[in-house]
Amino acid sequence: MKVLAIAPYPGLKNLMMKLKDEEPDWDLDVKVGDLREGVKLAEQAESEGFDLIISRGGTARMIRESVSLPVIDIPITGYDMLRVLTLVKDYKGKTAIVGFPNIIEAATTVRDLLGLRIQSYTIRQPEEVRDLLIRLRREAIEVILGDVVTVQAAAETGLHGVLITSGKEAVLDAFHRAKETYQLIQAQKAQIRLYQKVWDQDDRGLLILNSSREVVYANPRIRTWLGLEGKKRDEIADLFETHPELRNLTGQGMLVLSSGQTLNVHLLESFQHRVLIFREAGSDQPKIRSRRQNLATFSRVTGQSEQIRETVRCARSLSQSNQPIWIAGEAGTGKETLAQAVHTESGRQGPFVILDGEQLSEASRSEINGAWDLAKKGTLYCKQAERLPSAMIGELLDRWKSPETDKPRLIFSSTTPPLENPSSFVILSLPPLRERTEDLEDLCRLWIADCNSKYGKQIVGLEPALLQLFKEESWPGNLNQLAETLDALVREAQGPHITLDEGKKQLNRTQSLQRRVSKRDDWLKGTLAEIEEKIIRHVLEEEGNNQTKAAKRLGINRTTLWRKLNR
Repeated sequence: MKVLAIAPYPGLKNLMMKLKDEEPDWDLDVKVGDLREGVKLAEQAESEGFDLIISRGGTARMIRESVSLPVIDIPITGYDMLRVLTLVKDYKGKTAIVGFPNIIEAATTVRDLLGLRIQSYTIRQPEEVRDLLIRLRREAIEVILGDVVTVQAAAETGLHGVLITSGKEAVLDAFHRAKETYQLIQAQKAQIRLYQKVWDQDDRGLLILNSSREVVYANPRIRTWLGLEGKKRDEIADLFETHPELRNLTGQGMLVLSSGQTLNVHLLESFQHRVLIFREAGSDQPKIRSRRQNLATFSRVTGQSEQIRETVRCARSLSQSNQPIWIAGEAGTGKETLAQAVHTESGRQGPFVILDGEQLSEASRSEINGAWDLAKKGTLYCKQAERLPSAMIGELLDRWKSPETDKPRLIFSSTTPPLENPSSFVILSLPPLRERTEDLEDLCRLWIADCNSKYGKQIVGLEPALLQLFKEESWPGNLNQLAETLDALVREAQGPHITLDEGKKQLNRTQSLQRRVSKRDDWLKGTLAEIEEKIIRHVLEEEGNNQTKAAKRLGINRTTLWRKLNR
């Protein structure tokens, strides 16, 4: 039994690969592809000898319309819906469910049983999703539950998307139905082989065509009548031109001829053909990145704490002005997300162009000018602005004040407020995670949902004791550290909840890494001469103050080492 499983998201592939051993007699190949990409994989499968296809949701539906192979749909079970609704039921913002009918039916049943006030919206075609989500965003919806197409559209429209993942029960159910379908197909194939033996001996001419008017079967009698002896099926190109009686046949069917006369045409199901459109991804320039799609909105700045709400309120107001902005906050607090939200809300038609101050120097004038030109009618965002030479910041401000038309909006960010020309900016401050612990539970829910779809898990939350421990942590890496911690926890979790013991072990690993990073960063503080002195003294200490050994290890002679030490 040769089966192709087409998973709309990577985590489902991982789950099916784990369950592969449940069916040792299968030749199971699992690939990742959603909607049209899934259809392309399915169309290839027809020519590669697969017996049937397993997929999910809208992807399964589109594949079924495009290929003749049987398609088994992985269902959305009540367990799947219960787990995802349990994850988001206490989220403080507004949530909605958007999906195809199979998702909405399962979701509303469980939602009503739990007594949740979550609106549901049914779509029929993938093209409907984006406009619907834009409307929901205007209604202050922040989180969208749905299938892969819905979650992707949520990212494109600046909303949080929570994927409804399939669990082990749903996959095993699909495996069971695939086995039953295969057995039925084998029985039908045995019948077809019997029919073919009969057709081969039939005095009538039998011709079977597919939806593209290609010959699937021609028995010996019709081959003689139509002069097809010795020709392969794909060599019969001019059949419809040389035989007018065949021209009116449409769709897929069987044509029965007797002495060259049409006796009967039986039309079967026609299959629609899809056009696949691929967009080539542009490569980024070394020090300049430009984005027009999938930019964050204020819905992505998660939090109900007073500090975050006040920052978002100010940022939303500033988005309608052209005033340069400086976003200050510790590393990992979400400065770039906030900058993207300001750009998105402003309605500017140009791109969001990113300059990384860490990669720029006094010699980077051409990159600065290139970024400015690229960002016209858009936003020029300078991250890690504390690394930019102050002269460069001044030049950017002077150019912004000039009468030049189509100027970009300027947004800077750094770990500290601007040290020079602070009056030239409106300063927005993002608080560290340790000062907004009331947002931590919602943040955990959203990142767990992302990781569930990434790893094929169905984690429904943290144990209360672990959540309390998280609230007591200092989180020096802020949102980035929390996201990395949850990613590792979801990846390794075995049960529906992440336990206190699992959380403690991961926090210990994270803290150890943070200490190593901090120690490494300390080495890089100071001038070049000061950094060099630290390295020399460290090597000397490790070599027991033996200057000959230290000089050899540093790649310099002993005289040079002596001179550097005395300097």
